[in-house]
Amino acid sequence: MALTTIADLVFAGGVVLAALALAGAALRRGPTSLLVAAVCVEAGAAVGFWVAFALRHDRSLAVAAGGLTACTLAAGAALLLRRALTRVAAMDDRLAEAEADLLGLVEREKKAQASELELTLARARADSRSLLVTEKARTRSRLLRVPLAGGQGAPLPFSGRVIDGEPQRGARGARLVFLSSTDRAPDDVTVLELASGQVRLATHLNPQVDSWPLGTQKVVRWKDAEGVEIEGLLTVSPAARPGAPAPLVVVPHGGPDDVTQERFSPLTQYFASRGYSVFRPNYRGGTGYGFAFYAANRNRFGEIEQADIESGVDALIASGDASPGQLYFGGWSWGGYITAWTIGHVHRYRAAVAGAAVSDAMLSYSLSDINHGVAAQWEYEGDPWRQLEHFDRPNPIRSAREMRTPTLILHGQADNRVPFQSSIQLYRALADQGVDVTFWAYPREDHGFVEPAHRVHYVRAWADWYDAHAAATPAP
Repeated sequence: MALTTIADLVFAGGVVLAALALAGAALRRGPTSLLVAAVCVEAGAAVGFWVAFALRHDRSLAVAAGGLTACTLAAGAALLLRRALTRVAAMDDRLAEAEADLLGLVEREKKAQASELELTLARARADSRSLLVTEKARTRSRLLRVPLAGGQGAPLPFSGRVIDGEPQRGARGARLVFLSSTDRAPDDVTVLELASGQVRLATHLNPQVDSWPLGTQKVVRWKDAEGVEIEGLLTVSPAARPGAPAPLVVVPHGGPDDVTQERFSPLTQYFASRGYSVFRPNYRGGTGYGFAFYAANRNRFGEIEQADIESGVDALIASGDASPGQLYFGGWSWGGYITAWTIGHVHRYRAAVAGAAVSDAMLSYSLSDINHGVAAQWEYEGDPWRQLEHFDRPNPIRSAREMRTPTLILHGQADNRVPFQSSIQLYRALADQGVDVTFWAYPREDHGFVEPAHRVHYVRAWADWYDAHAAATPAP
């Protein structure tokens, strides 16, 4: 058979297949796989066309075959794209339905377990039959499997470690992967096999910590003046001896909607290595202890933290875990706010460190990236323009005349969360009254420091400030 005849047959077959493919695309019929096959055969027909054109130099044939080939490929691509978009839209609908189910489920779970807040959701696949939930349970973490259809959550076999961040579910849904730590071991990648409940560590990222002399941590409990039970973590320095407690540093957490848990804390262990025991109270207003506990500080800032924390310090003195003449204070962010408040109301601390501290609630409202609008309506039950007293009463700078404690101020100059001007104001108030004060400002740093040199400097400066005032007598 002549080569031109073979080429003509291949081309003719391509034309027929192209016509079928175009008709199928137009009518939206026929499986996608058949259309793809037709497109592939037509591409082969195009090769036949070019052979025929080369042998016969038929320009009209070239134009016809080229047009049919282009139309077939375009029709196939359009249909494939349409099918892909349809599937994406269907998936979006399923995800939206799943999200609505999850939100309703979380609300039901909160009501069913009202004494145990906070539920932090892990990601769930749209076709999952259950929701995997990370719960802040006081100073620990819990994992729950909650059916999407509703009902009581079943705890997964995970304990002894605290989860950091959001767990990720494996591609096949058979395991959870997340970071977790203990008070004596920093974060490691942790794998939980959902079928067997087996938990294993996939890494050992900081083996050097195994040989460090670390502080010993324990949970302490006490009742404040209102009879509410409060918890906290006490990390006892290796330098402490029976009957001779180490100097105590009080470090309240930030937030205030946060909680101190039994995870590894580099700052705490650094203080412990420098000879200080560390007390981290979970005062009212934090998470992990139920909604009533969380909401207790609304429009009561300053006074409620002071009542809970100072009663905890009293309890540690009574138990022999702290000495009344060796007390220090310091915190970051809302912990810095509590520091600024404390130095204006309590005078038993030898030295204090105010890190990124809110010293003026109205200034924070105006300049912070989050502390206004809905957040302020919840926390202060108003705004400074219509409920001025709600912001004036808990304002630390209002008590500046009573501030006498030697204070170190630390702040990043690019802080969007707590305005840098807040620390300038606190420094000016202390300096004008002759209080021993030092102010370290860190260029380029936001609310959480990222430059290694700055991180090392502020931690050392923090501990050095306490060392420098070890012989100081608290101001009366």
